[in-house]
Amino acid sequence: MQKESIINETHDVELLNEGLQGEYFAITAYDAAFGTGLLSANVTTVAKGFQADHRAHAEAIREAIERLRGRASAQKTWKEYAAMYPPPKLASETDILQYAASLERAAAVADTKLVATLQDPALRTLFARIGGVEAMHWTLLRSTLGEPPIPNSFIPYD
Repeated sequence: MQKESIINETHDVELLNEGLQGEYFAITAYDAAFGTGLLSANVTTVAKGFQADHRAHAEAIREAIERLRGRASAQKTWKEYAAMYPPPKLASETDILQYAASLERAAAVADTKLVATLQDPALRTLFARIGGVEAMHWTLLRSTLGEPPIPNSFIPYD
């Protein structure tokens, strides 16, 4: 039984680190967006709130990794993330909002998948809660872009 517990914890730590990298990517992407000078004051205020959510998520995930005696992966730079996941051309506030919406959608989908694969019920609950916030970010961004805020009855699973 002890060996199975260690295997489950190791599995969960690996998945938690995937989730942590997603949060780090979001934090870094928002910093890059702020650095463009293309965002209006109102959008910047909301985006800073979203970024604060991602920081809180990252902290909760780091704490969960530590509780499992795992090692949290390090945050990469924007240049490293952009090389791994090249962003589209970001020449306007609308471009940035569309990109942010795509990232928030991807985060909601990823968190949904983590809920389905984590072994620990408390961790599944954590990612359900985080995924709900990512979905709210996505919805607000879609609404700001003039798109239907809720495009489907279910969060996509692709």
